Amino acid sequence: MSRCFISYSRRNTNFAERLARDLNDAGVEVWIDFRQIHAGERWKDEIRRGVERSEVIVIVLSPDSVVSEWVQFEINYGREKNKVLLPIMVVDCYAELRANESLAWLLDVHFIKFEGRYEQGFPELLKALPGKRKVGVFDTIDSSKIPNPFKGLEAFQQTDAAFFFGREGLIKKALAALKPGRPRRFLAVVGASGSGKSSLVRAGVIPQVRSGALPGSDQWRVAIFTPGDQPTRALATRIAPMLPEDVDADAVQKALSTGMDGLSTVAQRLLIDAPSTAMLMLIVDQFEETFTRAPESAARSFIGLLEHAATVPNGRCIVVLTMRADFFDRLGRYPDFAELFEADQLLIVTEMTQSNLLRAITGPAEAVSLIYEDGLADRILEDVRRQPGSLPLLQYALTELYKRREGRRLTNAAYDAIGGVEQALARHAEELYVSLGVGQQDIVKRVLLRLIEIGDDAIPPPARRAI
Repeated sequence: MSRCFISYSRRNTNFAERLARDLNDAGVEVWIDFRQIHAGERWKDEIRRGVERSEVIVIVLSPDSVVSEWVQFEINYGREKNKVLLPIMVVDCYAELRANESLAWLLDVHFIKFEGRYEQGFPELLKALPGKRKVGVFDTIDSSKIPNPFKGLEAFQQTDAAFFFGREGLIKKALAALKPGRPRRFLAVVGASGSGKSSLVRAGVIPQVRSGALPGSDQWRVAIFTPGDQPTRALATRIAPMLPEDVDADAVQKALSTGMDGLSTVAQRLLIDAPSTAMLMLIVDQFEETFTRAPESAARSFIGLLEHAATVPNGRCIVVLTMRADFFDRLGRYPDFAELFEADQLLIVTEMTQSNLLRAITGPAEAVSLIYEDGLADRILEDVRRQPGSLPLLQYALTELYKRREGRRLTNAAYDAIGGVEQALARHAEELYVSLGVGQQDIVKRVLLRLIEIGDDAIPPPARRAI
């Protein structure tokens, strides 16, 4: 994943913080000074290191940033280090650029316009990131530079939308449940651990919403967060940078705590400058943390905010959450909220059908012009079909195949070498274990023994043998 350095003027701090959070939500690693530079550090040296360690420099352009000495330094230093420069126009500053000898060359670089169109500009920025464009089967890109379309053991993110295949049916159902005008603006995406709930929402649903798949949804505000042990605080921290006025998380949390209508009221404030059809789509990922980490009183207050915001007449907040299926019983404590988990407001992420699995295998490869050797895709499909719940293993095996590709070809010989879907990860785990020092191996043994004791059958056989 590309690391993005955000270059901005202090006068644009609120915008930069919102952008940083949205990029993080999309799965992008962000370097921004107020997160990375800590007390006692030499800030000038840290900025240089930040630029050097980043692949992309996102330049927040405004009249203030053009005259900023350090923004000029960051841009020109990034240029000197051959970084990818992605300028975004937040406030019109063409005149200032023309008058600035140090930065006038930026006028020859294509800008992404954010002024008055943040929700449209942000997806354009994601698509401009290196390795995230859909290359297409007819491209003549050098085979050594073909990006990896597979995810290994990571979840799919918004930046992976062009490579997310096999869940088209569930995406369609989710969008149908999110259509504007419904009395209950709520969707629960539920499934077993590792079933791909977060990937479905992040790489499937959100990009569709941002692209305008629903009426006016390209104007919606989208925010993602996990509840943690203070869910209302987590919510306040996430949406504070999105408000039109410059407020901090403390002020937003106070507003949320005024009553059950706190979230719906804040949503109205957040959308005050947006079209009347715009909505706040609030995505609570790993909602089960509300039950496992938050005190009962905090969980009840948070759930009350979500329930009211999703059901109040003419409300402007849509609530989407992902939750592990084994936490269904916890909803019994909140009967009114539990009623939302019914009919078309509940989307169960099931095992993939055979045709969907084949789509997940072949689609990403086709997107970047990789070619499976004859019979290989069917071999992989058969191995995965015999092992329910093996989607993470599939993505890991495909990543290993990508590393061993011959030009554009993914070969049977490489698949044999990695041991297929079942053995690819196990072999890697064994190699890593052998590479550890004696002390580190002892720690791993104790952890694995404890996992085996509580009945975790997912531990690779080679790791068990090492014990």
